[in-house]
Amino acid sequence: MDMEELNRILGEAVNDSNLHSNEIPSIDLYLDQILSLVADKQKQGAERFSDRVLTKTMVNNYSKDGLIKPISGKKYSKEHIIQMLVVYMMKNTFSISEIKRLLKGVYLDESFGGEELLSSYDRFMEIKDGQKKLCSDLARDMLDRYDFDLDGNEDFFIYIMSLASMSAYLGDIARALLESAYPDPELVEQHERDENKRREELEKELGKQEKKAKKDQKKKGKE
Repeated sequence: MDMEELNRILGEAVNDSNLHSNEIPSIDLYLDQILSLVADKQKQGAERFSDRVLTKTMVNNYSKDGLIKPISGKKYSKEHIIQMLVVYMMKNTFSISEIKRLLKGVYLDESFGGEELLSSYDRFMEIKDGQKKLCSDLARDMLDRYDFDLDGNEDFFIYIMSLASMSAYLGDIARALLESAYPDPELVEQHERDENKRREELEKELGKQEKKAKKDQKKKGKE
């Protein structure tokens, strides 16, 4: 594989098309209108992204899981739509419960509301557009750094595994940061139970040792 072919593949691999906030109407929309809006935007990207559609089932599940604020009637506001898009984009890295913890944690800040979500999304879109080049540059840099020969079957195999492991590490870093800021309540409770059990066992063992020490001291006194 020559560099021209690699560059073509890299360009296509990151060529998704995201819906920016200024492309979302300020008026409330029905779900079918939202899905059509997102699907039309996706068609502007590479063909590989055309089947990654946002569906009614997804949105309904997002609503049931509390990832989207409750709606009044059958229409969704701009804030609702951005919430959908945020969940849709993060679901390839995070589980639904992790996304829920992130959104819940962010919204616990009383200063964070619809306007803050909008500005955060806009800035994220700017960063995400820049990440396309960053990721492509990283993929090319790895060729030089490790002297991969993509015409060789073994090097090609190692190259793909290396890219996959890099992706996994970045996902793990994101999850570690999430856990640090917004820990899983169930894991916290389990940790507390484990700590309590450990303390109880330690206290029990210390009690046994104290009784034995008193018994030995009493026995020594009689002698």
